Amino acid sequence: ETAGRPQITATIEKQDINIEGPVGKTVFVRLNDKLANLDEALTVSGNGKKLFSGKTKRTIAMLSQTLTERGDFYLMFSTQIEVKLPMPNLKQQ
Repeated sequence: ETAGRPQITATIEKQDINIEGPVGKTVFVRLNDKLANLDEALTVSGNGKKLFSGKTKRTIAMLSQTLTERGDFYLMFSTQIEVKLPMPNLKQQ
């Protein structure tokens, strides 16, 4: 935890986004064209399970919202994917 908040770790490799974090936590994955090719399908996995697969739509509303929230042109995002983190896959040894 960081300052009383649960830690969430995310990585992006091409069109694949992997998130690790506390079970049941809702995560808003915000993206722009610098992070991924939004013209192609994306895959979002959480705690080892596929949570989203497909294309997203860029919206002016999301651009406006993130600019208002952050006040920084460079931290604007044009799309958002909402996921809820599941129980991790348990690996048997």
